[in-house]
Amino acid sequence: MPDTAEAVLEYLDPGTLLVDLNIREADVTPGFVASIKDLGVLEPIVAYRSEAGIRVRFGHRRTLGAVKAGRKLVPVMLFPTEPTGTKADIERVVGQVHENTEREGLSGKDATHAVALLLDLGLTAAQIVKRTPYGKDQVAAAQKITGSESASAAATDKALSLEHLAGIAEFDGDDKAVKKLTDAAHEDDGTFRHILQKLRNDRTLAEAKAAKVAELEAAGIQVSTDGMSYENQTHYWAGPDGKVFTDGTHMDCPGNVATVAVFWRHGEDVPDTRVSYYCKDPKANGHRKYTTASAGKDSEEQRAERRVTIAGNKEWRAAETVRREWLREFAARKGAPAGAVRFLCEAIASGDTSLQRSMQYPAHKLGTELLGIDGEAYDAERLGALEDLFAKASDTRAQVIALTLVLAAQESSTGVQTWRNPTSHGDTALYLSALAGWGYGPSAIERAVMAGKPYTPDTGDTSPADADPEPDPDQDSDD
Repeated sequence: MPDTAEAVLEYLDPGTLLVDLNIREADVTPGFVASIKDLGVLEPIVAYRSEAGIRVRFGHRRTLGAVKAGRKLVPVMLFPTEPTGTKADIERVVGQVHENTEREGLSGKDATHAVALLLDLGLTAAQIVKRTPYGKDQVAAAQKITGSESASAAATDKALSLEHLAGIAEFDGDDKAVKKLTDAAHEDDGTFRHILQKLRNDRTLAEAKAAKVAELEAAGIQVSTDGMSYENQTHYWAGPDGKVFTDGTHMDCPGNVATVAVFWRHGEDVPDTRVSYYCKDPKANGHRKYTTASAGKDSEEQRAERRVTIAGNKEWRAAETVRREWLREFAARKGAPAGAVRFLCEAIASGDTSLQRSMQYPAHKLGTELLGIDGEAYDAERLGALEDLFAKASDTRAQVIALTLVLAAQESSTGVQTWRNPTSHGDTALYLSALAGWGYGPSAIERAVMAGKPYTPDTGDTSPADADPEPDPDQDSDD
């Protein structure tokens, strides 16, 4: 572009401008068009007069956006003549490369500051959503960040997005969690989402455990947080009268102590707790051995195995939450991704067992939930709503709906048992690989299943008390 001051600012009809010489296809998104419709073209378009007409040099996307937005006039920095020849073409291409490369979007800190300023200026959250590119969740995230010291401190890191900082704000003051989230954000967005969900789940379990501990201590029961020896369980001991102790009859013993373990029951969103009772020193308290615990595994070995199982189950459940959120977003697509139709056809042709089960009662429960249909409704209601979706859908949208039902069927067949026996879940490996190919970011435990390899989770956050043996008979068999 010439260094002279020969250009003049004019307001021209964007529909009359030529946009034929550009190094890339201009991607005009609905949000961009809405912005121009609301605010106009904020940065003047650069153009030259040519024999063919007024040709855009920089600002092809702004020009097309203005046309779609119905703008009658746009600001144009107009040069009187268009440079021609090879050298001019080289300058044009190099200039367009730099214009579209040397750009820096708003960081998470910038976005947070912008939302805070708009709120201070009197706009409501709903108005900010309408007037900016930020969605409802992003505006809520910015508000959350403003009140968090940890997130505000982390905002100096330009690599962290609004979503990253909002996740950090959830664990304000927890330096260990903040470091995990920051490290994960630098790795990739998928890893961040999985770590964030695992931390949320761990916090929910910790809160449930703390509540049960407080309840026991209020009742005068001593609680051990370090775990107890397997052989010290009360039902392995009897009193002087030879009667085996129960949890109730041992309460008056000075050595009575309880441990609290927390776990998820299958299909439940609220954690459950299990209280086990022990005697700190049975022999010193005059108890007799009622039976032996030697028939079981070595206590420490059993505890180590349970720690691994519990840690792996926590990772899988966190991944499941993230995966299903991704599937819900996927189900809202207007068109199926590349390879999706083949995947759908192969599942139908092979008589996929998970699909067969999903079609039975309760019919397509998870699939209909992902598509926004009430999962608690009767089968007939859900299937009727599903038929309505198909009736109103275009052919491409109908493919997405059908694919969602197949994916949901395969998702429903997964569980905490999946990661423990990866070689026995080849179908799940193919399913997860398909999701990864369509943009899903798998966690470490999911990648192990995809590869059919054993997985050893980090057990550092699993306390000895959590590895307490003998789960309740109706407890989900994993932990």
